[in-house]
Amino acid sequence: MVQHECVHGKCQTFSEA
Repeated sequence: MVQHECVHGKCQTFSEA
């Protein structure tokens, strides 16, 4: 599963099982 985290206008993507 792919999660998207956006903080302070910054978005990062990381894979989570």
